[in-house]
Amino acid sequence: MISALAAFKTVAELGNTPLSPGDVEVEYLDAPHRSPARLPKGKMAVYGFWGDGCWLKVGMAGANSGARYTSQHYNARSAPSTLAASLIASQAMTKFVEFDRTRPGDWIRTSTHRVNILLPADKPREPLSLLEAFLHLRLRPGMNADPNSQSPPVRKARARAPRDSVGKVQQKRLSKAVMANW
Repeated sequence: MISALAAFKTVAELGNTPLSPGDVEVEYLDAPHRSPARLPKGKMAVYGFWGDGCWLKVGMAGANSGARYTSQHYNARSAPSTLAASLIASQAMTKFVEFDRTRPGDWIRTSTHRVNILLPADKPREPLSLLEAFLHLRLRPGMNADPNSQSPPVRKARARAPRDSVGKVQQKRLSKAVMANW
């Protein structure tokens, strides 16, 4: 994730929308994780879920999209295009005894990691959209798993960090590492 954010810095500058180090805050939630309680006031976010080296979902939430940020991806019926709905629709999930189609949020919280990238809501929304699009291209959520596998990635006893991330670190350490490369 650090190298992706460092590359995004260049993209934002080329797009004439530079961000200062103080504009970007990164939170890393290792599996098992809790759903965020709220979108911090005055913030908008790009977030991602990954497990066993594969990005599952990258999305964004504007300053007025608290439910999208906190809960919708954990509940299949809460909104269109959620991680929970994608997992329920996947036939491969039937292989996993611990996955309960009536409670996909439980599996997401226990088996995936989450990264939240927070930007100030008083900035234009375009950098947020650009960051989400860039991370879709860079991280390829749902597309970087083994192409021969019929299974979505799952957290094993020793989950591996994705190729483009830092693995287990505390939120403050991750933010400092991102800022050092900014």
